[in-house]
Amino acid sequence: MLNLFKNLKIFNLILSIFLIFYSQNIFSQNKQNNITITGKITDEQKKPIGNVYILDVKTRKTVITDKNGTFIIIIPKNATTLKISHIGYKPYRLDISKKYLKKDTISFNIILEAEVYTIQPVEVYSERVNFAYDNYKANIYDYEFTGDNILLYLFENQTKKLRIVDNSDSILSDFKIPVDFENFYKDCFGNIHLISEDSAYQIYIDTALYLIDKTSIDTFNTNLKPCILSINEDLIFQKYQYYNQYLTYFMINKTNKNKKILTVIHDNKGEALFNMYYKSVMEYKLFSSNGPPEMQDISFSDVMDSNNAYDAMTNINDLKVRTWFFEKIITTPIYAPLFLISDTLFLFDHLNNFLLIYNIKGELITKHEISYNKQDGWAKELIMDYDNERIFAKFCTSTGLTSLKQLDIHTGKIIKEYNLEVHRYPRNIKIKGNFVYYISENPKDFSLDYLYKQPLE
Repeated sequence: MLNLFKNLKIFNLILSIFLIFYSQNIFSQNKQNNITITGKITDEQKKPIGNVYILDVKTRKTVITDKNGTFIIIIPKNATTLKISHIGYKPYRLDISKKYLKKDTISFNIILEAEVYTIQPVEVYSERVNFAYDNYKANIYDYEFTGDNILLYLFENQTKKLRIVDNSDSILSDFKIPVDFENFYKDCFGNIHLISEDSAYQIYIDTALYLIDKTSIDTFNTNLKPCILSINEDLIFQKYQYYNQYLTYFMINKTNKNKKILTVIHDNKGEALFNMYYKSVMEYKLFSSNGPPEMQDISFSDVMDSNNAYDAMTNINDLKVRTWFFEKIITTPIYAPLFLISDTLFLFDHLNNFLLIYNIKGELITKHEISYNKQDGWAKELIMDYDNERIFAKFCTSTGLTSLKQLDIHTGKIIKEYNLEVHRYPRNIKIKGNFVYYISENPKDFSLDYLYKQPLE
């Protein structure tokens, strides 16, 4: 009787855990993936401050406080930082660390410290660094080059817009955007698309701007995004397979549809690790609903098949660790970009440490061993200067200082190095002419990002 009572207590404990977890999964699936942050912002006299900008640095999502100083922002449940800013007050950073992620809703009372300064364009503390678009009221989300002009995706006067400007910052065309988008994408034909979470629009540029050819993001990712180059009568595609453990480059003739394989890059170690984790996950039945489709049919009862509640909770924690490691580490795509320079193809295989050089027909001419990708600070990014046919490797220190190292395209060796002199953690770096362009935050107002340029000399 005593054993029965003891077993009944264990059963009830396991059942309680199950009901909590089950209810969270059934009724709060979205809630598990998001966290709701609320707050009130006041000045040092406890008076509410309206029109304060709150920016999530990871998703770039922005909200504004109401007249009572209150705000609410719903973002993915990841460690992040909220940048809080208002003209007349010192910028404030709110770190959302892992300790807060145990809850679905958190709230803060924030006091901003007054700062008096004249509203004027932000100074850039280097004679070599200048604004690529000198408008201190506009927050720049993304940009692309269209000939000698710049296409901007920005936020200005409470409105998100597409804007084309020339070298003198004159506005050539403006277009108000009806919905939220994330970034630009330039396809293999040179067309620019505006990407949202579920859709893609091609941007038509003439005397005015238009959004045309809306398509679902799944169709876009499946049919258009794999095409990376258009060369005469051929298209070159890249295809990831087996959860990113294989990367294949192939050519398809536009006329006769003949297919030619350039190369297949296989991550042997990654595949072995994938298989090990796949087997382990299946054996212990520990995988979340966010995992690969084959594993989504694992039920919570499978996870709870332990002999006691302690083992059950250990399994749940192990599940989270394995899921994170699988999604963030094991299935990371192979980085091996392909560039076209003067009718020659240059493939940088960073997995096997080789530069492969092909002719326009896709025939391998030669290959060279590369080693720059083994150096400290390698940011796993190559940047192409299309105007001058140069390729740069991006390096970044732990404090965000960035340098670009020019590669000899025929050997893969480093020949020159250029430092970005002013800003830390610059993003969306591009090179045009003899200038490097990038987006970085306004040091006086963290909610604003500006477009800068610096000469490469």
